[in-house]
Amino acid sequence: RDRVRLHYVFIPQNVCDVTAYVAERLATPQDLAKADADELRLLGMEQHQELRKAKRHQVFHILDAEKNNQVVLLGNPGAGKSSLLQHRALTWARDPSSAGPLPLLLEMRQYAGRLARAREEQKSQPSLIAWAAELLAAAAGVESMAEETVATQLSTQKMALYCDALDEIFDPDLRLATAEQLLQLTIKMPSARIVVTSRPVGYPDEVLAPIGFSHWMVQDFDRKQIQQFISCWVSVALPDQEDRTNVTARMNSALEIKRISEMAGNPLLLTLMSILARTDELPRDRMRLFAKAAELLLYQWDTSRSLRPIEGLDFAYQQKHRVLRELAWRMQSAQLGLGGNLAPLEMVREVFDEELKADLDRPGDRARGVSLLLETLRTRDHVLCHLGGDRFAFVHRGFLEYFCADWLCERVRRSPSTAVKDLSEIFQSYALVAAWGEVLGLGLLALAPEGTDPL
Repeated sequence: RDRVRLHYVFIPQNVCDVTAYVAERLATPQDLAKADADELRLLGMEQHQELRKAKRHQVFHILDAEKNNQVVLLGNPGAGKSSLLQHRALTWARDPSSAGPLPLLLEMRQYAGRLARAREEQKSQPSLIAWAAELLAAAAGVESMAEETVATQLSTQKMALYCDALDEIFDPDLRLATAEQLLQLTIKMPSARIVVTSRPVGYPDEVLAPIGFSHWMVQDFDRKQIQQFISCWVSVALPDQEDRTNVTARMNSALEIKRISEMAGNPLLLTLMSILARTDELPRDRMRLFAKAAELLLYQWDTSRSLRPIEGLDFAYQQKHRVLRELAWRMQSAQLGLGGNLAPLEMVREVFDEELKADLDRPGDRARGVSLLLETLRTRDHVLCHLGGDRFAFVHRGFLEYFCADWLCERVRRSPSTAVKDLSEIFQSYALVAAWGEVLGLGLLALAPEGTDPL
């Protein structure tokens, strides 16, 4: 684990220009490829054919182009947006003399936390540039740094401002206000180099789209990029040549399956698959592959990093698995958007509260447990992600489908005598609904023959 460093395995993504499209209504790359004309019209993209055929550009070429002073990079969970900005910062740190302006990497979630502390302490809330000055002063070991100093460095392109995950500012008013700050910076300092990353859902395009910023959608890895990542990964993570050969063969064998190949286009899932392939053959079906990936994230991930419980609460693997299973089924049944992979915060809290009752009987403790469990699943396990505002989702729809299929299996385990009747009702209700196809298909693969034969 200690041998793997981001700058050794990072593969630059491709991006396509989506400046002309409304970010809030833009489909994901996979959804876009499958959408029909009526769906695309509903999404408000009249020029969908042009977007499908849009030229792909290597992201470094876009960020380094002189004309692109202000850039927004939109991408789905696991697309590698944060890794991209971290790689840029690391590249500069390894060779400051030849890597352009000093990258000032600001995580927007931390900025929101800084403002919250200021409110609690009844102190003035710092602007983005003032907060950047605070961070630079702390890093340099000096008492303070003038906000004007940072502004001057930005306006002369001696520094570049990287604002990561604008969508992770939960408060919509604060997110909008932060976007307004960025807009004002571009007006006052048009030559300043500013890069903003965000997921498409929850991105305040009405502020940054009309002026200054160009918008680019980060694309999934293509087959060539997948192979480049695997080659880099095995060369860094595995010192033994025989192990490198075996893992590469395991990965390539799994990639022959179309649905697994599609999953591998997501850098996060590709990384998980590479980790799993170190010790065993990758499962040839998605149900078992996601089961192993979920175990890696929910249990082995924390264990391998020796993470301590948050505020004394340690959620066991089985407990987290049970909670996610119930949440997935609730999301899939509600079908609130994005093919079911969308949950308002109220739904998340309701499901978590119900599932934690057996362990935390006092309402106050349970409310704290709900918040900490959400933080654990989002920031430590990386199974759930924040979509902006009060909306959450699984980091990949495949996890939603897996946990829903496992919910069907659990239904059989709990009530075997009535399972066939119960499942028959579910299949009769949803078998012809497109959004349920993958869930029910995975369920059939996972269920024992005595359950699937009648269905």
